[in-house]
Order: sequence, then C-alpha cells, then structure tokens
Amino acid sequence: VEVSIMPEFGLLQFLCPVPAFGMDGTLATQLGLAEEPLTLSLVVRGSALSADCEPTMNCVIARWSQDAVGSHNSYAVAVLLPRLLDDLTDKTHVPSWVEDARAVCIPQGNMFSDLWFTVSHFLRHVTEYCSVCLERHVCGQRSCKLYPCQQEFCVFRHEEYLMSVYAELRKSSEFVNFHLMLASAAAQDNNAGCFEPFPPHFLRSNEVRARAGQLMDEKASSTNKDTHSLIQTLDSLPDIEKLSSASSEHEVKLLL
Repeated sequence: VEVSIMPEFGLLQFLCPVPAFGMDGTLATQLGLAEEPLTLSLVVRGSALSADCEPTMNCVIARWSQDAVGSHNSYAVAVLLPRLLDDLTDKTHVPSWVEDARAVCIPQGNMFSDLWFTVSHFLRHVTEYCSVCLERHVCGQRSCKLYPCQQEFCVFRHEEYLMSVYAELRKSSEFVNFHLMLASAAAQDNNAGCFEPFPPHFLRSNEVRARAGQLMDEKASSTNKDTHSLIQTLDSLPDIEKLSSASSEHEVKLLL
C-alpha cells in the first residue's frame, strides 16, 4: 500500500492494489472493481489536527475512487466501500462484520492502520456476509460469489446491482454460451410452461409475478407469453466471442 500525505491540506491518500485485499478476480469483477489500484482519500478536519485531539473516523471526510471505473458502474466504489466507512463511524451499532474483523485485527490505536486492517479483513471474507445488509450468513457455506440473505429487500438489491454478466463471461464464456443455448431451446419448446421464470418484459399483459419473473399466479394463461418476441431477441444476441471481448460490464451492456 502506497501512502501520500499533504499536511497543508490535511490530506492522506492510500493507493491500495486490489490483489492486496485477497479477493478472487471473479469476485472483484462482480463488485465492479478493475485491476488497477483503489484510492482511498482521507481529509482530516482542522480541529482534529490539534495536539489534544487524536484523529478518529469522525474527524475524517473519506472517499474511495478508481480511475478505470465510474462510481455508477461499480457497486464496490459507489455502495459497499462507503458503507464500510459509515459502519466504522457508527457509535450506536457495531455490525457483525466489524466485530468479526476486530476479533482478529485487534485495534492498535492508530486510526489509519486500524481502518486498513479492518476493511481488508472484511473484503477477504466478503462472501461470508450478505451482499446488501452485510450481516453474516446463517449457514457456514463458503462461496466464490457474493449472494444475499433471504430478506426480500436484500434479494431485490442483489438482483438489481450484482448480477454481473461480465463476471460470468470472465469466469467461463463456455458456461454462459451453454446457458444461452438452454434458454433458446426452452423458448422454442411447444410447452409454454417450459420457460420459467418467464421474463416479464415479454408478457402481453400484467401478471402477478415476484422477483426475476417468478410466476405467482398458477392460473395465469400461457397465451400471455410473447414467446415469438423472446425467440427473436435470443436469436439477435451477439455471438459469445464478441461478448467475451468486452472489457467491462458497461461494454457488455452496449453490445447487448
């Protein structure tokens, strides 16, 4: 980790290589992190620089950034990492991830090293926690991907922000291609119930459906599915080699 200090501005910057967090490359991609280092900028307020005031996270304005990705394209930069800093400054509630990290990384009294070791510990074990509320998963199952707990809001947020096509392509383009072939075969099957959950964008009229198009009304008419448009869309998708050439989630979306 490289550290630069501008005392006249009360500015400290940490240049953190992503591999230093001990995350798998596919996991970093799912979080929207590029391979280049992350920058953590800390501005210590003037009152915190006096001799009788030891700096704490409450005395600091903090910001994460990564030049290769815009914050709106990165769940880690826009949501997760700022949330970790907020949790560390919260005096009314100590989240489970903070307790777990401090049990291993005993605070040394130095705000900056404590911040680094606590956040690093969490990121090394990030798959053990809900991707949204950050509470520890009830089961001890280990995973190579982030996944949510069973709360409705967490599942919804995870599906909206962390279902990364780019991450799946990076992991195995053959596996993605296999799933597309299965989807195409199911869409062309004469049995309308074969393709479930059905994408709500291709319904002719409204139906009672839950997240990801899961059918909730067992009496819904099979003729409500516009399978013709669905098949046309699947047939118009770029070939897997072209999708695999994308260098970011944003490029994948442009190709689609």
